[in-house]
Amino acid sequence: MSSLGIDQSLLSSPPANSSLTVPTAIGRGSRIPLLLAASDWMTATPAMYGVLLEHSSRGRHVLSSLLVSACIAALVVVLQVNDGAYRGDSGPLRIREVEHTIRAGAQASLLILLVSLMLGDVSLRGAVELSVCAAVSALIIEKLLLSRAICEERQATAGRGYELIKRAADLVLATLLIAALLPFGLLVALLVSLDSPGPAVFRQQRAGRGGRLFTIYKFRSMYAGAPQYAVSPDDRTDPRITRMGRLLRRTNIDELPQLLNVVKGEMSLVGPRPEMPFLVEQHEAVHRLRLEVTPGMTGLWQLSPARAARIHENPHYDQYYIQRRSFCMDLAILFYTPLSFFRGI
Repeated sequence: MSSLGIDQSLLSSPPANSSLTVPTAIGRGSRIPLLLAASDWMTATPAMYGVLLEHSSRGRHVLSSLLVSACIAALVVVLQVNDGAYRGDSGPLRIREVEHTIRAGAQASLLILLVSLMLGDVSLRGAVELSVCAAVSALIIEKLLLSRAICEERQATAGRGYELIKRAADLVLATLLIAALLPFGLLVALLVSLDSPGPAVFRQQRAGRGGRLFTIYKFRSMYAGAPQYAVSPDDRTDPRITRMGRLLRRTNIDELPQLLNVVKGEMSLVGPRPEMPFLVEQHEAVHRLRLEVTPGMTGLWQLSPARAARIHENPHYDQYYIQRRSFCMDLAILFYTPLSFFRGI
């Protein structure tokens, strides 16, 4: 596997100007975190209450269910406070808020499990755990609907443990998705071949981690005679795109073969978008952070409205992810991904 002629010392040093330009609002006052925490509590409590009430002998324990819901919702909020949810920045697409919520929900579920085991009472443990899931889902929906912009200046770094967990999760999830989507993939490949002459799967060299080149796989969305290495279409009316290709690019189905790249370790489910070599060679220093991590099928830039423009025009999305990435943030990005299926080009 070859690599681009990139000075590796550049990859190990921070950019000359590494400040992020993600729009945030700073200095909103000390009341804002309290209001956000109260909003989360009022969102989580009824979500949990509905689940617990369904499992409480047909409404005989209405008050006790309400009390338990309020207490556990308060626990989730406290865990978010402890995780820095109300004093950190929301991040692009408010991804950090979703990350904090997922982490707090997991911690709350673990605490409930431990307490139930210590007390020897497991009668309602399943219902309580399910109610925590309902609360987390409600909070994530709340954060998707409400606009929050609060700022946190600290940065997290990803360690070796994170890399190992992420690789294991990539391998398991990608393998399961390939097995589940294989009949669908074969159907798509047949439709691509019937729509226009040429191979169903398109292959192209891309720059991966450290500038190493690898072959990326996609369902072919352009005519076979189109130049293999050229600026990607940014409009559905581009004459290079086939009829079937318009549908594939609109729904992002053309990206599914990249699950093979994930299994091979050349890509991850979550990460910056890999670029063509000739574009990487034109990148300025501010873009070199993208080559420090494994590229991904989905990520902050891929989900953002900025996808309509070139990657190099909006580097702050990938910078933000690289400097703050974590397993919970990856889960939050994966949660967002189905919502963007129909935002392709």
